[in-house]
Amino acid sequence: MYEKTKLQEKRSWFFQDELFVWGIVLAPMTALRVWKLGPGEILLSLWMLATFFGSNPSTKYQSGTLAFSMIGKYQLFNISMMTFGLIVNVILYHVTVSIGPNVTSLLTHFFVFLVSSCMVIYFEERPIVEINNVIRKIVIRGAIIYSALLLYAMFFGTSLFGVKLWLGSRGYRFLGLALNPHQIGMITGPGLIFSFYLIGTIREWWKKSLYILLAGIWFWISLSLRSDTLTISYVILVAMVLGLKLLKSTDDPELRHRNNIVIIITIGIVFVVLLPRLWNRLVDFISGAGNGLGRIELWQAGLGQFRDKPVCLFTGLGYDAGTGLFMKSGNEIEAHNTYVQQILSGGIFVFISYSLMLFQLIKKPTEKNTWLVCLVMYFFLYGFGGNMNRRVLVWFTYTMVMILTEKTRNTEIADK
Repeated sequence: MYEKTKLQEKRSWFFQDELFVWGIVLAPMTALRVWKLGPGEILLSLWMLATFFGSNPSTKYQSGTLAFSMIGKYQLFNISMMTFGLIVNVILYHVTVSIGPNVTSLLTHFFVFLVSSCMVIYFEERPIVEINNVIRKIVIRGAIIYSALLLYAMFFGTSLFGVKLWLGSRGYRFLGLALNPHQIGMITGPGLIFSFYLIGTIREWWKKSLYILLAGIWFWISLSLRSDTLTISYVILVAMVLGLKLLKSTDDPELRHRNNIVIIITIGIVFVVLLPRLWNRLVDFISGAGNGLGRIELWQAGLGQFRDKPVCLFTGLGYDAGTGLFMKSGNEIEAHNTYVQQILSGGIFVFISYSLMLFQLIKKPTEKNTWLVCLVMYFFLYGFGGNMNRRVLVWFTYTMVMILTEKTRNTEIADK
């Protein structure tokens, strides 16, 4: 009877794992959506139903888990403040709002809250080996799917299922069945970094070589997006990884302390000496980017709304705030910045709450979770060029980092 139960449990895990893996892999394919429902949303919804109502006892709801994980607290606070801000904006400033966009935004934020909360329920009692196997499936299948799409787009056709595969002419910016290249960037970064994370979980050299190859594939797909935001994020991440490796290059505490002091002083001197040149290069880079200076204009226009509505700096303007900013050219567009968008939608306290959440995720980098810190930093950096908080891949990554970091710390404590 026991063996039968274990077999049934294994089959249940397999079915739910497949729903979750394919839901995450297909989530960027927003061009295949009908309304707000695409293949990723449908599969993840089925996975959540199986998680809540499945017979597997390990996935039953546990008191306090759903709403009160660190990430769940932020998400509920964000939704509450956006709702409150919308009410204040209507009552205090007599703003006329459209019901449809606000309801859609509410549903989107609530959906990503449910996904991340279900991840905590689903994975918190499972061993880290099983969680790594789920990540492995996502990394491998995602690399196969999106590299195949890119090869097809390069050599065979510019569209698939009636959906464009390139933004503009062939070879310009790869879309990968998304509406925007940045939506593919939501999976290429985690795919690349998780590949390096998985290298540290295996011993066989040929398997390590496989994940180096997978990292190369994800990097190749990233290059096809031609995203300046993604390029800057990768460059900074490489510098950060090298810095972390240098800071932990010896087991001798005294020698490590001296090395850390020397490295920090050296970096400080180089930064001060090169600051004027670095600043000029940064300005040149932003000016040369397709939307660089335009985005700065958007941020100024967005935050400038608080001159007429100072109270909303603390309450926010509501769900669809920032989606109607007008550039000097007359084009209407949203604020392409996660942090500006947070202040606009939920107010300064939401921005502070988000910053504290990120700090909690990365405050204790160790040799074992350096790549997990990189995952958080990738989206932290990417957030300066786009509004990401409604993307399920972002919350998948943050939640997985939270779960893996906690399990890694527990393992280290048990080993002592």
